[in-house]
Amino acid sequence: MISFKLLHELAYDGNVGIHELMLFYKLADDEEKEELDRFFSETDIKGALTLIEDVTGVRLINNDEEDEEDDR
Repeated sequence: MISFKLLHELAYDGNVGIHELMLFYKLADDEEKEELDRFFSETDIKGALTLIEDVTGVRLINNDEEDEEDDR
C-alpha cells in the first residue's frame, strides 16, 4: 500500500501559494485582476502581494518587511 505524507508548501520570500492566488481570482473583480497582471508584468511583487492581501484578507508572510535590495 502506498503511504502518503502531508506535504507543506515550501515557504520563501515572495512566495504566494496557489491557494491564495486561486482565492484572489475567485474574489477579485475584473479591475483587480488587471491590476494584479500589471504588477506581475512590472515585477512589482510588493504591490501584487498587497493587492492579494487586500482582496483575500489573507496575511502573507514577510510582505511588510523591506526588501534588502531596495536599500542598495
